[in-house]
Amino acid sequence: MWVLLYWCSVYSLRIQKGIWVDVYNWLDTHSYMPWIPALLGRVPWECSLSHPNLGSSLDLARFLSDSWLADPQVNQMVAYLRSQLSASEHHQVILEDIYWSNTLIWGYRKREIIAQAYSGYSILETVANHLLDGKTKLAFPVFVAASASSVKLPSGSLYGNHWVAIVIDFEESCILYGDSLGKSCPKELTDALDWFCGQSFPGKVFIPENLPCGTQTDSDSCALHALEAIAHFILPEKYLIKKNGIDPVVLRKRWYENIIGYLQATVSYMYHLL
Repeated sequence: MWVLLYWCSVYSLRIQKGIWVDVYNWLDTHSYMPWIPALLGRVPWECSLSHPNLGSSLDLARFLSDSWLADPQVNQMVAYLRSQLSASEHHQVILEDIYWSNTLIWGYRKREIIAQAYSGYSILETVANHLLDGKTKLAFPVFVAASASSVKLPSGSLYGNHWVAIVIDFEESCILYGDSLGKSCPKELTDALDWFCGQSFPGKVFIPENLPCGTQTDSDSCALHALEAIAHFILPEKYLIKKNGIDPVVLRKRWYENIIGYLQATVSYMYHLL
């Protein structure tokens, strides 16, 4: 048995090494060689992060690549922005991750078969209570399925492939939608947002508006633009939306550095080495 475990470990280390070698080469390609010790020297090849939703340190490698960013990276960006909110005066903003927005969609789709709103979905109720207690804005990323002709919510065999941003401003009674492809908000998502808002603020009408968002010029930077749009809304003095966009390579390196800094400032930075 120990022989099998040994070779499993060797294989795992080989995969991990390959990923970080690719990161090294990506940094070299983009003329970031002088930054390599600072960028990579502080991060173990693989270890669990402080919360299950944040994945592992290996997931950080995707930022320093041309890879499409998935749930762990998006949740890492949200966690970093939350830390910035807590250190600023924007205490009226609630910032949620992809787990929350997925739960919102599940709750909406099952609204006809549950006895009361939010039953079985405590995280929806928690946010609703915060809003009733005085919070005025709610922001979160959403995973959608985008095609050349439309944008829909993933369902069944329709898989998601694109990140967008949502901000609900309860003070101004508006729902802002940001999409780096410039498409409109899917109807089912609009209905789900109206359903959620109506549970806490019945009778209140929310007007759809555009959330300023950079324009995507490749196939893999949608998550960067979605989180930059949210960051600009809640911290406009720090995050600017430029007309011609920001080089995705620059954004990837900046988000990686920000997240590493956030994780190292967290008491439970990495709690279990694999």
